[in-house]
Amino acid sequence: MFPKATVLFGNHDLLIKRKAKTAGLSDQFLRNFGDILEAPKSWDFKLEVIKDNVKYTHGTTGNAIKVARDSRISTCQGHLHTQTFVEWSVSEKDAIFGLQVGCGLDRDKYAFEYAKPFNKKPIISCGIILERGTLPMVKLMPL
Repeated sequence: MFPKATVLFGNHDLLIKRKAKTAGLSDQFLRNFGDILEAPKSWDFKLEVIKDNVKYTHGTTGNAIKVARDSRISTCQGHLHTQTFVEWSVSEKDAIFGLQVGCGLDRDKYAFEYAKPFNKKPIISCGIILERGTLPMVKLMPL
């Protein structure tokens, strides 16, 4: 369905690479991530991408508005399963936003078993950015 795509690595995707490095193994011993997923060769795997002055990243440090304020570039990210929002930061020079998307997983499945005792539950949502990076929106999935 998607012959061309840019796929962003998440913290769990990079776990194998971090473990290999800790063990002293070279990247040459690791299979290409696209090969593991049997993804089309035309898919591009990256840590982050900037398009229309918006940074797209999985995220690892802070939520989207914190990352946007620190770098002064609008940012769309995931990583935090229990948060979803659009928040703006305006200065004398610019107006930027942080778009935080929740997640796309079923909290009743085994992969999310570790979070069952947590008070906060995952938010199933999708981020949409239109008008060449100037119109951010969040849509919640009806549960």
